[in-house]
Amino acid sequence: MSELKECRNEIVEIDAQMASLFEKRMQVCRRIAAYKRENGLPVRDIRTEKAKIETQKELIRDESVKPYYGLFLQAVMDVSSSYQDMLMEGMRVAYGGTEGAYAQIAAGRLFPHARLLAQPDFAEAYHCVETGEADCAVLPIENSIAGEVGTVMDLMYQGSLYVNEVFDLPIRHRLLGLPGSRLDQIRTVVSHPQALGQCSGYLSAMSCVTETAENTSAAARRVKEAGDVSMAAIASEETAEMFGLEILDHDIQNDGINTTRFAVFSRNRNIPD
Repeated sequence: MSELKECRNEIVEIDAQMASLFEKRMQVCRRIAAYKRENGLPVRDIRTEKAKIETQKELIRDESVKPYYGLFLQAVMDVSSSYQDMLMEGMRVAYGGTEGAYAQIAAGRLFPHARLLAQPDFAEAYHCVETGEADCAVLPIENSIAGEVGTVMDLMYQGSLYVNEVFDLPIRHRLLGLPGSRLDQIRTVVSHPQALGQCSGYLSAMSCVTETAENTSAAARRVKEAGDVSMAAIASEETAEMFGLEILDHDIQNDGINTTRFAVFSRNRNIPD
């Protein structure tokens, strides 16, 4: 038997052992998915994954192999996460606002395969979890420019739900107008009060009138339905695509680093190990 054939046979035996261990690992992942669904937790925690990979790499004695083991572990975690995503399909996640709002974007990133339930406001999204209509709710609690979101903070301290995860979403505001409209035509800008506050410097320079809306997505819808080239909305790029609006200006927030922290609320309390 040639040396190459011997090596290939040895790899077949190793792969058979790995297949058995892989199946056991995925069975544990199934239990993890059930726990995360019960406690309203997202599948992925990138910081924890990176820390685990660095720790596990220390088990490898051959320094030339160590970085490749890191790549192997990352691939295994990616597959495990995909499997958990599949198992968590149908999970009901409430958020405050209409389709296209930043809360929906955050919920979609945390729970990419869940069923997202739009609610009229933050309190309704919170209540959906209390009544069992939703498994968890994704709500904003703080913005790096505008500060705390008072309504949600009140719910956090007075309500019955637990915060089991926080997620920072970079906010990059766009000024959206009707197709064919020009920036120098804009006289009225509509958006959620938080978004208006986060773009106060830009709006002051425009010398325009501002109007409030329930959320950024509702503001975009108002501009679309008004059909007025002198009206614009502050919202996201995703919202522009959703309503067929044109981006008249980019990154109009007061601070280039504008982040909103979202919390995941659920009925059960997650107790980390």
